[in-house]
This record gives sequence, structure tokens and C-alpha cells, in this order.
Amino acid sequence: MKKLLISILLFLPSLSLAAGSCVVTPGEYPATGGPVQFVLTSDASGDVSADTCVTAWRFDAYGRRGRILSCSAIPSTTAAPTPLYDITIIKTETYGDIDISGAGMSDLPATGSDGAAYLLQIGSAFGQPDIRGKLAVIGDNMGNAKSTTIICEVEIEP
Repeated sequence: MKKLLISILLFLPSLSLAAGSCVVTPGEYPATGGPVQFVLTSDASGDVSADTCVTAWRFDAYGRRGRILSCSAIPSTTAAPTPLYDITIIKTETYGDIDISGAGMSDLPATGSDGAAYLLQIGSAFGQPDIRGKLAVIGDNMGNAKSTTIICEVEIEP
């Protein structure tokens, strides 16, 4: 029994939940739309979780909803993520979370910007994705303490 307890205690420090950090701008509801910026910095596992990187406000504040026009990924020039990192953009709705980025922001390069064309293609074929709830961003495979900025251009219904 003692050996089992010691084994468990030795194993516990290796358990950690991915979090990372994120700064979302604007911090308040953007009544007229415009850019929503997410600056992600990964944790030691190379990840940023959706719980960490989410808007504090809902797009349906005041009975209105938002629409994503485009999104871009811009890697940091001082702490660039590893090549082929992944970004997932989630809209949180009352009926469940929906990945609206698809594979368009997977395997991103560590330099330059990428990602906008995919969401614009969704927009041209199916209309821009509506957002009623919150918008969240997940970073995966970024490397330890690496950073990238995601800018989503949004429109708010009048």
C-alpha cells in the first residue's frame, strides 16, 4: 500500500492541465464590430486552452449577433511558435461548441501570416459564420512559451 501511495504522489506533479495565457482585445462588447484580437502564449506543453482564451462578452449582447468576416494568424517575431502549429476557433453556442476554423488554420507556418483565406472561402460559399455566444481560440503544438496573434474581423448586426 505504501508503494502505491508513493507511486501516486510521484506521478501527481507530472499531471498538469494545459492553459497557457491569452489577452483578448477589446475587453468589452464591440458595439460596432471591427477586429477582435487574441494574443496567445503557450504553456510548457505548447498549448493554449479554450477556457483561457475566450471573449468575456457574448456577441448576442443587447439582442444582436456577430458575424466573422475573416481571421488571420500572425506569429510572434520574438517567440515564434514551432512550424506546423494549429489554431482552432470555436464559437460557443447554447447548443454546443462549434469549430468554425476547420482545417484552415492547421499546420501554420512559424513566419508570416496565414489563415484568412480559409474563412473567407467559407464566407463566400455558405455566408459568414454567425456568432451568438462567445468566441474562443485554442492553440496546439506551439512549443514552450511561444506566441501568436489571431485577429478576427467581425461585424455586429445593427
